[in-house]
Amino acid sequence: MKQLTIQATLVSSGRAVVTDPNHIVLLRSRGFYGYVPDEEHGTLDQQNEHQRQLDTDEESLEECDTLEDSATPVTSKCTECKQLFLTDVEILFLFHGLGCLDIVLPDSEQSETDSDLTNPLRLWYYLCSVSRLPSPPVHPTQARTELPQFIHLERDLLRRYAAYLYYRSRGWVVRPGLALGGVHFLLYAQGPAWRHAAFGVVVDRAEMDGQQMTCAALAVHVRVVHSVGKRLILCRVSLPDVVNYKDCPWDAIREATVVETLVDHWNPSCR
Repeated sequence: MKQLTIQATLVSSGRAVVTDPNHIVLLRSRGFYGYVPDEEHGTLDQQNEHQRQLDTDEESLEECDTLEDSATPVTSKCTECKQLFLTDVEILFLFHGLGCLDIVLPDSEQSETDSDLTNPLRLWYYLCSVSRLPSPPVHPTQARTELPQFIHLERDLLRRYAAYLYYRSRGWVVRPGLALGGVHFLLYAQGPAWRHAAFGVVVDRAEMDGQQMTCAALAVHVRVVHSVGKRLILCRVSLPDVVNYKDCPWDAIREATVVETLVDHWNPSCR
């Protein structure tokens, strides 16, 4: 049986758009991939009006049945979407992890030294670059030398991708944290069509080099996440040297180490 391939077009350094209605329905119904900007804002408004009880492993089957019966099927809304946007980590997961994404890259003139760049390396350059599209792609090894920001953006993407795979592999539905602004991901037990997210995830570097997230910044995330009835997970990722993965830098996540910490909100007025 031939595997279905999702068609997408890269529109910026970290976003791709899917326009085929059948592909949109498939992505939304099987994994809740992608986002619609207006829909994300609507989700936040609903959460502010009514906070559902947090998802926990101790929920009774009766509570789960009630939520499932009252939920709106995801296909009823996604059929109305004309465009579905995929984030950079979703692009990597569908392209490298599942092998079901055919992504169209922007046309650009390549130099003779870069003519041997494969599509995966071109895609990696665009995802880690702040250059406006289309721009001539270069090999990641060359970009690390000539573009000061490239190394920082590359390692940031690897951390978020490692965290994304970590939670996906544990059965969570991982969604972009656009509705809450600062967090990287929202974790759903079943998906946004059935219940609200239980946790917000902030991804940080594990290296003690003075560039980790400050306590003040972390406190802001905790307050925002708690205000909409969620809990915050601080996910610190340690990466190997990307230089060892010259032709496949995305494989560096195989040696990544993930350490997660649940950061709770404490109200001194409550006992």
